[in-house]
Amino acid sequence: MKNLLSHSILAGLAGPVFLALAIFILAKHKYDGIEDWPSVPAENVIEKGKLHPYRTESVLGSGQGLIDARYVEFSYSVNGVTYTGTKATPNGGGIEAAGDPPWNAYFSPVEPSIGVLNPLPYRGTRPLTVAGIFFAVSLLYIWVTPWKKRNFDRAKSVRQHPASTE
Repeated sequence: MKNLLSHSILAGLAGPVFLALAIFILAKHKYDGIEDWPSVPAENVIEKGKLHPYRTESVLGSGQGLIDARYVEFSYSVNGVTYTGTKATPNGGGIEAAGDPPWNAYFSPVEPSIGVLNPLPYRGTRPLTVAGIFFAVSLLYIWVTPWKKRNFDRAKSVRQHPASTE
């Protein structure tokens, strides 16, 4: 039963690693060759979302910062069909990530509904960060579990066979 629990915990930690890596690979493929995508003029470019301030308090101290939830919305037409885009770059970002106007919408020649304002390569820092954190926790769990079991078995052995005091 202990092994089943241990394996379940490890699978629970490994799941997000594989999910984040899958998201990274799919997005990397989605934006593959973006530097060579064709472009058309972007219209109705507006910034949406906002910066959300936060403050944390803990025994170690306090901190504050901003969560960037800004994005852009724009439209562009390819072969008479109008599409709406919501990414300044494949990595997200607000209007400042789109560069200076006038803006062009760079679209995928395979799937024209995929468009961005600034054709920077996809970095994938968010999913890779999540994968890295869960991978590190998984390694820590794998490393700590045998050590914890050895100490538990040693303590159990001492309780069962106490040293005689004479």
